[in-house]
Amino acid sequence: MRIGLHSLMMTVLAGTAFSALAVDADAKIVGRAAVIQDIVRGRTTPTDERVIKLNDILVFQEQVVTGPKSKAIIEFRDGTTLELGPNGALTLDKMVFDPEGGKKDKAVSISRGLFRLVSGAAAPDSTTTIKTPSGTIGIRGSLVAGVVPSDPNQSTVIVGGSGNFTHTSNNGTTTQFTGGQSVISNPTGNTVPPNQVPANTTLSVINQVGNTLGQQPPTLPSAPTNVQQQLAAANTVPANQQTQQQTSTSAPLPPPPATGSVGLASGVQTTASNTPATAQQQQQINNYTQQQQQVNNQQQQQATQNVVQGLSTVMNPTQLANAVTQISNGNPAQSQTAQNASGLSQQLIAQAPAAMPPALQAAINSGNAAAVTQAINTLSAGNPQRAATLAQQAVAAAERLLATNPQAAVAVAGATMQIVAQLSVQSSAPPQVLQTLTTAARIFVSPAAQRLAPQQAGNLAVQAAQIASSPTIYSANPQAAIQVMANAYQTATSTAVLAASPFVAAQVTQILSQASAAQTLGQANPTNTSQIAQILGSNTPNLPTTVREEGATGVQNPSETPLKTENERQFASPT
Repeated sequence: MRIGLHSLMMTVLAGTAFSALAVDADAKIVGRAAVIQDIVRGRTTPTDERVIKLNDILVFQEQVVTGPKSKAIIEFRDGTTLELGPNGALTLDKMVFDPEGGKKDKAVSISRGLFRLVSGAAAPDSTTTIKTPSGTIGIRGSLVAGVVPSDPNQSTVIVGGSGNFTHTSNNGTTTQFTGGQSVISNPTGNTVPPNQVPANTTLSVINQVGNTLGQQPPTLPSAPTNVQQQLAAANTVPANQQTQQQTSTSAPLPPPPATGSVGLASGVQTTASNTPATAQQQQQINNYTQQQQQVNNQQQQQATQNVVQGLSTVMNPTQLANAVTQISNGNPAQSQTAQNASGLSQQLIAQAPAAMPPALQAAINSGNAAAVTQAINTLSAGNPQRAATLAQQAVAAAERLLATNPQAAVAVAGATMQIVAQLSVQSSAPPQVLQTLTTAARIFVSPAAQRLAPQQAGNLAVQAAQIASSPTIYSANPQAAIQVMANAYQTATSTAVLAASPFVAAQVTQILSQASAAQTLGQANPTNTSQIAQILGSNTPNLPTTVREEGATGVQNPSETPLKTENERQFASPT
């Protein structure tokens, strides 16, 4: 999206006004100089050095250098902040942020200096990396700090404040660590893992960063309106275009010589130790972690608010609703903040279709269940809530395939069932899991799926009945769970499925019988036993059905519920 200098649009929807501001979208904008102390210099080539002033726009491949009395805070377009202490040098390698598309890719190289990074607004597909002379840190939803010495022969120490991190040394060694843990790395590739970093070293770096940069990041002054507009406009450029515009064939600028040294405090141990932390040391580290988690949560909330408010000035309501949905998917804890900042109604946001990550869309298009499962696992990066959201998106796409490629639809539905079968996903996102089951049930109960993929449809029916009868999932919406069970039983007892998998009917019957007698389900739904009994009462192999074959367009109205028998309709949720 590019907003012309002479365009001015006012759209009023649901009582909310949105205006597209007269600002050109520059995808090379990384962020702004939110705090500048003393003299801070910037350059993108060896000869174009400038003095960076407060609220100056910072761009792709710009090198930021602080003097002996200088400090700087960079605020990225997503609201992430990066503090750099005296005698520091860093390069802004990449800042791709497409909130409507759900994509974020941020990279910084820190050549030297004390630093602290706090994450900003979320995106479902998110990558943040910090490169140092001794390795690279992968960051997710986090606060991290460290000391990168000016002497290349000294070791770098990184301390996690909150979140999860992956450190990859120059020789390829990968080390995982989390909040309250540290790693020590040196340019030769050796890494001291968290369980061998001396507690004194961790506490020394915590104190050194706190004494230099402050115990916690300061509250940032608001950016001027024109700066806010430039940042927001850049956030409307699609991720692929941002990536293209932030591609360079030139080598990174070497940092200028330091005007003073940067290093660890005198006497800090940088070798491995098996001596455990004392109770007092561990308490100090725990206190630090708790404080940093609170700081991270507060900043993510403020960043979400700022980003969404900025987007509301450059997006129409549909685009803004998409962006709010994606930010909420990336960090469900900030969904209310995002909605409030947008000024949109919950109904409008709920109607906005979430953008499908390209990697997942490609896997779905292939019709390969293993590829879909791998894509979801890779994109979710161990986040069970994100996995549930991706599974929900994938099964919705699978339903749209039902008319043209029923076998692919069943395969993709099967992949999503593998995801929501995981206990971590079920406990983290019961409503999304149940919605995935509901959509999958509409797929495997359809005549086309049963005719062309009867064995797979039967297997899905067994899985769906099993998951829907889990107390965690059932309690999220008992009537929706009952409907999944009814569709599972109808599928298992259909002529096509009985012929291909004669034992499936018995399996589903056993699952439903056990669910009928489960006290926990009865507590969630007093009519549970009688409703399941009525499902099982329809025990003829060919149940009467009102399911229609897909029409010429192959698209079903999502407001309809055609995939139910007359007997099942009494079990449907009134909503």
